[in-house]
This record gives sequence, C-alpha cells and structure tokens, in this order.
Amino acid sequence: MANMASFTLAPKLLSVSGSDLLRLCPLPPASPRKRSVVWRPTTHLVRVLKDEQESPLPPTPRPTPNSNIDFDGKLPLFAPPVFRRRFVVGTIAGSVIALGADFLGSTSAILSLNPDFFRGLRADVLYPIGGYKRCLETSKGFEFIFPKEWVGDQTLLYRAVQRGERERSLDLPAPRQRTGSKPRPTEPLVAFGPPGTLGELNVSVVVAPVADGFTLEKLGDPREAGEIILKRSIAPEGSNKVATLLEATRRDERGVVYYTLEYSVQGPAFFRHNVAVYAVSAGELFTLNAQAPQSLWSTVQDQFRVISGSFRITEIPTPY
Repeated sequence: MANMASFTLAPKLLSVSGSDLLRLCPLPPASPRKRSVVWRPTTHLVRVLKDEQESPLPPTPRPTPNSNIDFDGKLPLFAPPVFRRRFVVGTIAGSVIALGADFLGSTSAILSLNPDFFRGLRADVLYPIGGYKRCLETSKGFEFIFPKEWVGDQTLLYRAVQRGERERSLDLPAPRQRTGSKPRPTEPLVAFGPPGTLGELNVSVVVAPVADGFTLEKLGDPREAGEIILKRSIAPEGSNKVATLLEATRRDERGVVYYTLEYSVQGPAFFRHNVAVYAVSAGELFTLNAQAPQSLWSTVQDQFRVISGSFRITEIPTPY
C-alpha cells in the first residue's frame, strides 16, 4: 500500500504548474536597478533605464607649489609646469632674436638711450646708434662713424678681392713699373656713401707711407699746414682748380695729433665742399676725407662734423 501511495503521488507532483513551483521555491531577490535620466539631443526628455556599476572616482590631483606662479596673471595657475617652462623659454628666445635682428629698430632704439656709453663699447659696429654706424678697420687700426643709410663702395671691395687673388696666385708677378713713369694714386681702404650715387657724396680713408720722423707739426699749425696741403696736393699750380681753406683746427688724443681742415674746391665742371682729417702714426699718414657737392653742403654739414670728429687711430703699430 505504501508503494502504491508513493506511485500515485508522483503524478500529482509532476502536474504542478510553474506558478506553484515559484511559490514553493522562490528565486533570490534581484539586484536593485538604478534609474537615471539622460538628456538626448531631442525636443523631449527621455527616461532611460540602464544598469550602472558604481566605481570610485579617481582622486583629484592637488596643486604643486610651482602652480602658484601666474606671471602677473597672464599664465593660468592650472597650466602644467612643462607648459609654463616652454612659455618662459619661448618668450626669452623670441626677445633675444628680435633684439639680435634689430626688429623694427628695437635694438637701435635701446642703444640710443645712452649713445656715448654704447659707442664706447663699439656696439654701433653691429647696430646703428643715434643714426650712425661704425667702421672699424683692424688691419691699419682706425675707426669712424658714418650715417646708417650709407653703404660701402662696391668698387673698392671688388678691387680688394682682386688684390687678394693676385697675392694668392701662383703665377709670376707683373713687371715692375718703369722708372720715371707717373705713380698710381693711392686708393682708399674704405669708402661709404648713399646708395645709388656716383661718389660725389662720400667719405673715404687713405693710408700712405711717409718719411721717417715726419709729423704734422713740421708743416706748422693747422692753418699753415692746410695752406701747404691745398697748394701741393689738392689744387697745385696748373691743375685748373681753385681750393679755398675755410677752417683749420687741431685735437690731441692718446698721443696722436689730428689736423681737421674744411675747404672748398672748384673746377671747370664741379664745386665741392670737403672736410678732411689728417693724422700720422707709425710712419703712415692717415687721411679721412668727406666730400659733397656745394649745393648739398647745408644738408650734410652736421653729418660731416660728426664723421670727422669720430675719426681716431685705434692702435699704434710698433715699427720694425
């Protein structure tokens, strides 16, 4: 009987419905779902249900001591240190490049605030100061300043290159000049003038040897020496030129005597106004000559006086 009872009970258990099984064996409670609202780029607010796994947020980095540098508020406090370093280095590099290239005349303007000091450092060899640049000739040892707009004489540069090529050439030298022939005039070592001109307005320097023991004082005072120079060299008899001495002065610097002569020269086809400076050093006569047409004298006379006053012998070579 017991076996029959268990046999008859099994069909009843198998016929239990699914809802009855759920009541008899309930499932574990489901994990709660979090409702969130997401804004979609539409005209309605859409409510979306989604599962989110909560995870801890990364810690917020604390500002370092270097982040307090703001460079007067122009650099953000939250900028990374690398960005700040690049900003500072770039600013300094840009300023150096601008000053080195004299961008918009910035370097010249700064140096012109104290022209005497920076000219003493010879900074005007690279950058104009007060509207003038410096010519520094180291082979013979002299210097002077000239207007910054003036350029070097390309003809003299070309001849200097030719002389250098002849000195380095392996060919035989040219035959010497015959005795009694007219000597070639001494060419200027340097010459400067406005671009596009033909040399009627320029400044040049000539260096020529003189007899041992010669000095300017042996010609007399500046005016006496000036008259002798005009009669013998500038407008000698028979040259069809007339030279007039207008002013003669003297200055002594570092053991060198300078004679400055202002004179005019008139010929059949020209009328010039000149300012020349003469100095003797180590057996050589240094002559700076600034010339202009008489019609332009009123506009360049101040420049000529600055040029002549700046001419100096920079070093006195020791004679052999």
